[in-house]
Amino acid sequence: MKAFNPLADFVCGRHVTLLGSAPTCEGRPVGTLTAAVNGSAAAFGLSRVDMLFVNSFALRGNFAVRKAVRRALSGMSCRFLIVIDAAGSGLMPQVMAEQTFIVPSAQRSALLEHVTGDSFAESDGGDAVPSTGVTAALLLRKLGAQVRLHGFSLADGHALLPGSERSHKAMDAKYLPLFDPVCGPGGLASKHQTVPRR
Repeated sequence: MKAFNPLADFVCGRHVTLLGSAPTCEGRPVGTLTAAVNGSAAAFGLSRVDMLFVNSFALRGNFAVRKAVRRALSGMSCRFLIVIDAAGSGLMPQVMAEQTFIVPSAQRSALLEHVTGDSFAESDGGDAVPSTGVTAALLLRKLGAQVRLHGFSLADGHALLPGSERSHKAMDAKYLPLFDPVCGPGGLASKHQTVPRR
């Protein structure tokens, strides 16, 4: 965790709104630090965030959603860039960052074990580990941030490409209840199918 000291110094005791990529994203966070996951900032019309968490696995290949993520990241800027599963970090689109943290998959698994107390097999994704968004939320919380989730969902679809299929559902369903979501009129929707925005 020492490697994340600069990030910890920045977020400890502060409110962080973490932007997910739920298909119905709307509104913008105000009055908090802003963190985004993969291309989620684009769904909110943002080109700069305080923290940007990118899983390089989400950039690999010619799948439509991965092309959309690469386009959304091109030209983004942030104070802190956290590249998870850095095996494919050479694929990173042009992102302007003041400081970059590289987290290989083995370190991600160790980090998740440290933060959650659960055991994770080293994996390149899928349901064996939480999504990048939930991993980011867990890390930020461990570093002392008060995390608010905005635009998180277990439903299929993606703000950048509606109708696409999601991975990580089982792990995300396990850890999402640890967080206080930004709730709308109906509160937290049925079993985290959608975390509405305010």
